Amino acid sequence: MRDCNLPMDEEEADERLLIVVKHYVTEREMPIYVAKNVLRSNLRDKSCFELKWEKFIKLIGSYGTK
Repeated sequence: MRDCNLPMDEEEADERLLIVVKHYVTEREMPIYVAKNVLRSNLRDKSCFELKWEKFIKLIGSYGTK
């Protein structure tokens, strides 16, 4: 049987969203402004958007400056 790694709570869902959007930016060349819009509209806890955005920028590292 396959393990199902669904998020346990909203915080975990937001963290998973960061990872998925990072993949699309770094591997599939999604524009940064699109990633920002995706995060802004899909975060469960919208009150911490700025913190999540800063974390996202750190996750993509130098890729975001290309």
